[in-house]
Amino acid sequence: MPSAICALDAFKGAAGAFIVTDFFAAGLSAETETQQGVNAVDAAKEAGVGHVVFSTLEDVRKYVPKGAIPELSHAPGRVVAHFESKDAVMEHMKALGVPWTALLTCVYMDNFATRWQYQRQPDGTRTWSDNIGSKPMATHAVADIGGSAAVVFADPGKYAGNVIPVVREHLSWPHAAEVITEVTGISVKYVQMSDEQFKTLPFQFAEDCGNMFRYYRDFDTYDKLRPVEETIFRGPSFREWAVDNREALLAALNE
Repeated sequence: MPSAICALDAFKGAAGAFIVTDFFAAGLSAETETQQGVNAVDAAKEAGVGHVVFSTLEDVRKYVPKGAIPELSHAPGRVVAHFESKDAVMEHMKALGVPWTALLTCVYMDNFATRWQYQRQPDGTRTWSDNIGSKPMATHAVADIGGSAAVVFADPGKYAGNVIPVVREHLSWPHAAEVITEVTGISVKYVQMSDEQFKTLPFQFAEDCGNMFRYYRDFDTYDKLRPVEETIFRGPSFREWAVDNREALLAALNE
């Protein structure tokens, strides 16, 4: 929400509010994303919303030794800006006193059909590359966030004041490539690149994204904060998601 006034109009008479901020819509500005989230939470408080559910991420700096992941060259003091911005909103929400539940999300399965850039090889196979490596990581489908929020709103008192992980399975990129190959019939392989190679890729988010991947790869905090057994909504496995989204995967592979 660009202002608390806009949010206040939206929240009037609402029993609950599901708040999701967007780093990309905020112009890749952590400060702008945090302010928009704060505006929304403040408006929910003023409007008397009965329960707020917020989609969040952790501040990596709280869990990683200083210097273990380099600060962003364009944002000194920050490590993974789009994580830190959401955590700042959550801290504000907790301090404000509004009844709340936070959903701690993770890597979206949907990225395989929307964000990963596949490279066509001379032999017709496809590859995609980043600096994550082969470590299995917590993942879920985007729809699992809404499913989890619906569970909270069905019994808000039960989940009040809790941070609930949204996670379906721990997935490695080599295994994901195998599943996509089986589902689409197109041979897909994952190729790891170095941290230095990734952060120099020609897109604005590369440095922030590369640091995020290093956090996933080099520290166990990310997975420890997201135990599968504590999830409250069970969405599709990656294989199930891939089958359901076969056409979208094929479109991404053939771009």
